[in-house]
Amino acid sequence: MTISAVSPLPDIASISNALGDGITVITATQRLARHLINETAQYRSPVSRFPNILSLDAWVRQVWRQNAETADTSRRLLVGSEVDALWREVISKYESQNSAFSLLQPEAAAALAARCRSALKEYCIPMASEQVRAAFNSESDTACFLRWLDRVDIRLKQEGWVLPEDIPELIAKEAAEKLHEVWFLSEEAPAPSIERALSSRFLVTRWVHSEAIERGVSTTAFSTREVEIAAAANWGLRQHESGTNSAIILADYQRDRPLLEHELRALFGSSDQVFTDLPVNFSRGIELAKVPMFRDALLLLRLMVQDLSRSDVTALLRSPFFGWPDSDQNDKGGTIAYLFNSKRRLFELRHVLEALGKVAPSGAMNSALSKARVDRLSSVRLPASEWREQVLSLLQTAGWPSASGLDSVEYQQLELVDGVFDEIEANSLDTEPYSLALFLTRFRSVLSEKLFQPKTDVGRLQVMALGDTTGLSFDAVRLVGATSESLPANPGSLSFIPWQICRAHKISKLTEEAHYLLASRLIGQLSVSGKVSCTYHRVADGTPKLPSRLCYVDTEGETPAQTDSQESAGTPLEWIDEPAGLTTRLPNQQSGGVSLLEQQASCPLKAHLSHKLGIRPLEDEADGLTSGERGGVLHEALKHLFTSLTSSDQIKAINAVAGAERIEKAADDAVRGLKASVRERVGLPALDLERQRLKTILAAWLEVEKSRDTDFTIELKETPLEWGCEGLSLSLKVDRVDLLSTGQRIVIDYKSSAAQAVTDWSLSPVKSPQLPCYSQVIANVETIAIGQVSVTEPGYLTLGADIGFRDADKKSKKAMDRTGITGLADLKEQWLTDLTALVRAFVGGSVTPTPSPSSCRYCHYTAICRAHVASDWDAGEESTDE
Repeated sequence: MTISAVSPLPDIASISNALGDGITVITATQRLARHLINETAQYRSPVSRFPNILSLDAWVRQVWRQNAETADTSRRLLVGSEVDALWREVISKYESQNSAFSLLQPEAAAALAARCRSALKEYCIPMASEQVRAAFNSESDTACFLRWLDRVDIRLKQEGWVLPEDIPELIAKEAAEKLHEVWFLSEEAPAPSIERALSSRFLVTRWVHSEAIERGVSTTAFSTREVEIAAAANWGLRQHESGTNSAIILADYQRDRPLLEHELRALFGSSDQVFTDLPVNFSRGIELAKVPMFRDALLLLRLMVQDLSRSDVTALLRSPFFGWPDSDQNDKGGTIAYLFNSKRRLFELRHVLEALGKVAPSGAMNSALSKARVDRLSSVRLPASEWREQVLSLLQTAGWPSASGLDSVEYQQLELVDGVFDEIEANSLDTEPYSLALFLTRFRSVLSEKLFQPKTDVGRLQVMALGDTTGLSFDAVRLVGATSESLPANPGSLSFIPWQICRAHKISKLTEEAHYLLASRLIGQLSVSGKVSCTYHRVADGTPKLPSRLCYVDTEGETPAQTDSQESAGTPLEWIDEPAGLTTRLPNQQSGGVSLLEQQASCPLKAHLSHKLGIRPLEDEADGLTSGERGGVLHEALKHLFTSLTSSDQIKAINAVAGAERIEKAADDAVRGLKASVRERVGLPALDLERQRLKTILAAWLEVEKSRDTDFTIELKETPLEWGCEGLSLSLKVDRVDLLSTGQRIVIDYKSSAAQAVTDWSLSPVKSPQLPCYSQVIANVETIAIGQVSVTEPGYLTLGADIGFRDADKKSKKAMDRTGITGLADLKEQWLTDLTALVRAFVGGSVTPTPSPSSCRYCHYTAICRAHVASDWDAGEESTDE
């Protein structure tokens, strides 16, 4: 049994002559087989029989069907979804029978096991050999795979099933009359199992391949992947306009196709309703599981059996394929914001239903998910046919596949739905009812196996993976993404096969040199018929990249600045002069008054976006309490503490034991006051830590209050206030007000640190308007103060009369002396003027950004403002406000 290797690939005339001599031509790809059938038509008479040209997969299955028809016993060939289900079932049963064994990713293990069995069959590795089995039993992972493999083979024999990788072996064992000669056209040598199958059916087998390219390909370097893809799209447009038969070859097809298609559609003007008008042919379709319509349906079903991540739940709620109420409200955004406000990382069905019930209770998605919960779909077991009815009914209730109409491509996708469910129902392994989780696994497996390719007209510009170009020729080729890690492709992992077995049986798909030789042959074939050039990018996701060793870099590509300027030069821009944003209708009640004033003083644009337009960032996920939550619970603890200690006399009279009891109760009450959703998210250990933190801080702060030598009564604690100015009513909340025996008052605002300076209040315009605003609402304010409530440096920062805290009083007096004021009375009129100016600017729609280190550091609106501010700010200038 020998196969002779021949190069280079024959031309069309030679292939046509070989067919006339009775030679069979088998190709590595279906695409090459179709191409040869079309090209050899010019050499055939109209009445000649169909040429004997088949792809390898088609030939193998044809011979298998012929043998099966004459066999004494019937055997069934499993399709891809059934193969996947078989491996999952075997692994799941093994896991349940071995308590000491557990898999973190059973789906990935099943896929890897299937690939390893396929490789064992391809390379004819004798699994019955004691030596081979000893090698597998030498390590725990490979020994476990061997047990799975034995169980799969036993099940196949019992049921009379055949897997695709078994067919070449069965063909080789079957006695048959041999044909004269076959040409196998492939850049990769046939695997031993294929070699045996061909030799069992043909007297002469010739493996025909191309010559490897002798030197590196001329390569252009680009700064980033995005710039490189944009340049490739422009190249493709130029080739199309010139009528050249050309191809863009993507070294990493799955990664780069979406971005390239986006760029091509933008250049060719084929988006939305003219989606199929793109005059470009893509060599590979998209897995149905990744098509948005089916991807979103999977997300909806997944939500019933497992938690969804933030990105998944956002994709589900933003999907255009589900129904939402017709209203002026942003129900999708509101639902997402409601979920994200919980700061969870993962969301259960009950969390999503809670959010939908609050924001869009009449929506189709809420109806569908509520019905699924009532029907307990996550726990019932049904046969495949009933799951089909249940799932389709559920999707229909949710408004799937569209509440707003489908485009032509989406209609093509929708036509595949019945076939997907038919294949699930036909699964030979499912003889008993099963759970929704298992049905979802079957559904995803079938969708992943099926590829969707939009029906478009044949064009002269092709987008292909390098492996799809076998035997094809083009006038011009551009190979994109030719980095060292993508060209040649990295060898796949077969970690369930011992390395000594791989080496002894020369499993070439695991070696980098085999992949390099394959890539060099493919490029060599392309360079024979046309001009081939390569491009690569120097940086991707912040990581430096090197060119492939198949390339030599001789040109620098356009920089992003050049590309942007060229694109913008041909785009007419409309300039709109808007000196002001939306004005406020008066009178008006405005919540968040303190935040509004602070932001208006810091940056008017920020106040306008946040308080007038309601644009706010989504909350980040958090495992423990956030800084804002810790600040809130600290405020509550202080409120509880000074509810029981209401005067300086009580504070000074309390002993250590009683003080500790009051502190502990205040900390407990504050933690118990947290929302149930917050307590559920952070857990008891985090809450216990927070109690300890609060007790430590409260004890330190109580000592500060005891050290004050002025008598006072705590008059207000966490009290809401209203301040009206120029027709705008602002809602405020004061942390604490102390009443002195003289009838004067001290307004206190708690902070985790004294981030402000006295000059923020004493200079005009006022930079920190919070406490000055309180002084306009509360009568007889003699002193404003920041209470720095912390363990390390507890104390006060004040402006005004003495509060009985020596250090703060000294600093306050020095500050007033420097500015030439004797008390707050000298500042109140100026404060009112400054505060009124802030309110007028907000009401009038002022949106002028005022970038500065303090205003930009914690700003979430950089995408809108785009102010470029130096980043070398003093790290200690500001701290998070608790």
